Amino acid sequence: MQQLPDASIDGKKCVRFHRSYRLPDLDDGPRLNIIDVYWIEKRTFLIRRIETETKSAKGSFRKIITYTPKINEEISAKELEFNPRATR
Repeated sequence: MQQLPDASIDGKKCVRFHRSYRLPDLDDGPRLNIIDVYWIEKRTFLIRRIETETKSAKGSFRKIITYTPKINEEISAKELEFNPRATR
C-alpha cells in the first residue's frame, strides 16, 4: 500500500491510498491486475470513494464508487425493520 497526494471530494479533504495486486488465473483465463485507490476523509476517517481499475490481456475496465456517509443521524424504526422480501 502506498500513500498518494491528498485530494478533496465535495470540499472534504481526503487522504488517498493506492494498492495493486494480481488475481490468479481462473480456468486458464487471463491474469487480472487490480489497482485500487481508497479515499478516506481526514476529519471523520470515513471512506468517501473507492476507485478500482482491472486490467487483463483482453482489456480493462474502471469502477468508481463514491460514498456520502452520514453519522449521528436518526434512523427510524421503520428503516430498522427486518423484511427479507423488501426491495430497495
